[in-house]
Amino acid sequence: MRDIAGKKEATGVAGAIRTASGRGARQNYSAHPAIRRLIRQILKQSKSIRVVAEANSGEEALAHVRKLRPDVMTLDLMMNDMNGIEVLGNLKEFPNRPKVIVISLYNAPHLVSRAMAEGASAFISKSELSPEKLIRTVKSLAEVEGS
Repeated sequence: MRDIAGKKEATGVAGAIRTASGRGARQNYSAHPAIRRLIRQILKQSKSIRVVAEANSGEEALAHVRKLRPDVMTLDLMMNDMNGIEVLGNLKEFPNRPKVIVISLYNAPHLVSRAMAEGASAFISKSELSPEKLIRTVKSLAEVEGS
């Protein structure tokens, strides 16, 4: 994580967060444009978080992670070409894989457990999604300071 003018910064893709150190980006991956837009708007409220990319498919999300190497990414369980569990499984092959926040409408205990077992760092139900909760979770996973 890079320190810029005494303040650590995270950047990302609506779905991924990248820090100022060159590794910390924030990415947002959802098949639904309205959800990506909402997540991007929420994250823009924090000066220490920068959205660097968005994707509407699992393959596109994985390509962004490969290229941008974000610290944190958001991930929906339902996407066009593969589900979020499959994306999490593919991320296991990445040497510096990002922390993943799964944001999903589907929050059945077995899905939450499966996502966490596959490597998710946090799970937020869309029904419980708030700006404060998302920003707090991203900062905590990226270890970002500031507003």
